[in-house]
Amino acid sequence: MNEDYLRFFEWNAETMFKEQKRRAFYNALLDAMNERDEATELSAWLLAIAVRKGNAIVSGSLTRNSTNQMANHAHLLNLQTEQELITEIEGLASAAEYFSK
Repeated sequence: MNEDYLRFFEWNAETMFKEQKRRAFYNALLDAMNERDEATELSAWLLAIAVRKGNAIVSGSLTRNSTNQMANHAHLLNLQTEQELITEIEGLASAAEYFSK
């Protein structure tokens, strides 16, 4: 990275963008878990988050009609990250259900 930042950025910008989105989500999830009502089953709570995220993708715009190509690409990367997070949340919900038994 220090030797050729431009090349590093060209090859890693998408990954860095998606990882920052993931980090922000998991930080917010941690805060929400600390505030969560303990009476609510963890697996159901996580599945509800996955459903809300899925509904937001389905009801939202899959394309961004900006004249800025970078904004359009960032929107696509954000949607990809959201899809990956939904899969991960569903996996966490399954694990929570398994360990609660």
